[in-house]
Amino acid sequence: MKQSSLKSVMSSPVTEAFEVHYPLSSIPYNLVWFAGSCNGLVCIAIEERAMFIWNPATRKIKNLPDAGIELKAMFHFVYGFGYDELNDDYKVVGVFSTFRSSGYGETEVMLYSLRNDSWRIIGDCKGGVLSNGPGKFVNGKIHWAMYPDYDSDTGSLEIFSLDLSKGAFGKVGKPDYGERPSELTLGVLCGDLCVMCQYEKYQLDVWVMREYGVVESWTKIVAIPPTDEYPLYQSYSSPLLGIANNGEVGLVSGYSNIVVYDPKTQALRYPEITNFGDILEAETYVESLVSPISTDGEASRERPAVVKRAMD
Repeated sequence: MKQSSLKSVMSSPVTEAFEVHYPLSSIPYNLVWFAGSCNGLVCIAIEERAMFIWNPATRKIKNLPDAGIELKAMFHFVYGFGYDELNDDYKVVGVFSTFRSSGYGETEVMLYSLRNDSWRIIGDCKGGVLSNGPGKFVNGKIHWAMYPDYDSDTGSLEIFSLDLSKGAFGKVGKPDYGERPSELTLGVLCGDLCVMCQYEKYQLDVWVMREYGVVESWTKIVAIPPTDEYPLYQSYSSPLLGIANNGEVGLVSGYSNIVVYDPKTQALRYPEITNFGDILEAETYVESLVSPISTDGEASRERPAVVKRAMD
């Protein structure tokens, strides 16, 4: 795992990445991924064995108890992480599904409370299949892209939400993106929910919901024209990293590197990041002094950074 300043990546000709020794990093695992980040805390899952909430700035860690799910063959699960402002509590959502030859079978949704240090079942997820990636935290809710059936190449995208305070499921109206994209990914930009629509020949549109819950507020902020290069994004974890004051957009370019797009010149550039390597996942976070051991903490330095897991 490496980290680098997002501001430096977006504006400096050369940026250095630094090694981050996350908890349990000395033990070899096949699967380590981000479940999300919020207020300087990062939630990480290690295979099916362990899960923890961690503050990379203070190195404080909270190991989560076992959710008590019996993992079987052909089992699918996704996570989300966010802050319940009403109850002053950090929460993790786990969506656990069994897979059958005809598609997904039973799906169980569980909610972890840091304040109570426990998991509880809050219901099941009906009406579609969630995208294979971490949920996006916006406006007190966790969001996933949802397809109406197992075959994600058919049907239209819905945006599934879970209210962390109420434990209630819902849907958010999607943008009117016209022709059905070949790829759809949710993200967060400056605290707003966004949707990235990738079309044939790798054209990429980015939509932002300016006013949460208002469908008419969806705004297309950038349209990256077709390119002969490999797909601009493929990573499930926050492929859209940020937008600079001059309008340039930073995003993950496939499973390879970070690319910056200038809408004024329609040019792509690849920042030089030393000691970085290839990217498997990327997550942005703002450093703070918030403690994962309790819900008390005082926010501190607000310096956006990129945490990423190297393929090697």
